Amino acid sequence: GFDYVMWLDDDMDPPPDLVMGLLRLNAPIASGLYGRRGEPAKTMTYAFSDKDGARKPYHVTMPNWTDKFVVLDGVGFGCVLMKREVIQRVWDDTAGVPFKAGPSGNGGEDINFFDVASAAGYKVAIDGNLRVGHLGVSAA
Repeated sequence: GFDYVMWLDDDMDPPPDLVMGLLRLNAPIASGLYGRRGEPAKTMTYAFSDKDGARKPYHVTMPNWTDKFVVLDGVGFGCVLMKREVIQRVWDDTAGVPFKAGPSGNGGEDINFFDVASAAGYKVAIDGNLRVGHLGVSAA
């Protein structure tokens, strides 16, 4: 068995203490802070809102690559440490299809995974001190 799964994209440049830092958060889902590719520069941090009768993701701006600890609904899968219980719950809640791409305009597999996880009560602990480089992205 396993207790955790760590996602780290091949274009991430993590600090040496990333995994230990995420484990210290003692959260079901934990992430460092990194930016997305493209302009304008944005962090990969999200929340969900029920607007116009539909649950939709929206970007949460983390100004100046904050050093603060925050809790949000979702992040990109570029840098995530997750407890097995979260994966099992999302697996069960999606009839075994936890990583499907969303309907047009509602994000990819990461957004949809976190939509289901946040609806089940899970949040993402984000430590702004754990800054992860993303190749091809300039730091703000």
